Amino acid sequence: MTTLTKPDTTNPAFREGPLPVLISARVRLSDEQKRVLKNAYYSQLNDYASPAGQKIGASSVSSVTHMLHPLQRHFGSIVMSDILTSKDTLALDVLLQIQSLLGVSVIEPKDIHAACQHYTDYLWGKYYTEGTSNAC
Repeated sequence: MTTLTKPDTTNPAFREGPLPVLISARVRLSDEQKRVLKNAYYSQLNDYASPAGQKIGASSVSSVTHMLHPLQRHFGSIVMSDILTSKDTLALDVLLQIQSLLGVSVIEPKDIHAACQHYTDYLWGKYYTEGTSNAC
């Protein structure tokens, strides 16, 4: 089994690696994609809901165990609500973390590849025309 480790970005070999271009991406989710994430999140929160408190003997004291969904350890409920309802875009790494924790997929590598290809085509089309350079 292969385990993925986070790259050491402080290592000069990483920074000078095979492609010295750093790409950062933000993702604009459709209403349907947001709905899928919200449904998964709230469904799983209900599964993690604490059971009703147990009475101890005849006393009025009850005990409750509060369980947190793994996603709540990374993003509080208010933050998650904000992410899924009011944000126009999300950082790709945040979206991938949310997908991983919820076990759903609203964006896949092929979507990122297509977007990067489209962006590359746009940039090269903007500065180059059929074999001639319009670059500054």
